Amino acid sequence: MRPVQIALQLITILGRIQPAGVSEIARDIDLPKSTVQRALMALAEAGWIEATGRDQTRWSLTVKAGLAVGGADFATRKLRMTAFPVMEELRQRTRESVYLAIRDGHEIGLVERLDSLAPVLHAWPLWRGGAMHSTSLGRAILADLPEDELEAYLARPLRVVGSQKPVTIEGLRAELDETRRRGFAASLGDNLPDENAVGAAIRDPGGRPFAAISISAPATRMNKAACLEVGALLADGARRIGQGLARGSADRV
Repeated sequence: MRPVQIALQLITILGRIQPAGVSEIARDIDLPKSTVQRALMALAEAGWIEATGRDQTRWSLTVKAGLAVGGADFATRKLRMTAFPVMEELRQRTRESVYLAIRDGHEIGLVERLDSLAPVLHAWPLWRGGAMHSTSLGRAILADLPEDELEAYLARPLRVVGSQKPVTIEGLRAELDETRRRGFAASLGDNLPDENAVGAAIRDPGGRPFAAISISAPATRMNKAACLEVGALLADGARRIGQGLARGSADRV
């Protein structure tokens, strides 16, 4: 693996699990610690990462890296502009947090967020990546993928991060079947133990699921019954966003 590829992988990993130590990163990337350490030092010298913590052995992205990522918002501008009015409408109707994420290979990345009008327990940082199988956003996309793409995803280990609940292949398949039946996905304490969410896929003008929106709230404010009630509203919002994207593409033809 070439140094540039390693460096890009390290930036991606740190964007997901920062701060992280050499051993943790080496296990994630499946490379020798010495190789990872050299790459980390090169990134630090270039100003992309910095040592954090008292012992200075854990690494995180710098402001320089954040500004560079923020400049990449051009790639999602059309989606965010189309989705924003719908997201605000959903926030006003539910008073809860509304998220917009886009698929990036086997992960999703958050590109827009409207925080709840009520107190917020957790807030997923913008431009942060996450697993598809443990979130309502990702499950909504997985459920709409062509069979070969879904099988390719399921062939990979279903990684668990932090306090996420372990997910089995059988359990995930059953949840995806249910998602297709009702038109939206649910994550009931799976991603965070005290938070529930529902998600719905957004299709591009070609009909492919490439993004999703979700409504997330503390379990004390949005139980399972409330999630199922809000889900239909969310699915309609995702459909309207997709229609808006399709109209925008048609206008340019």
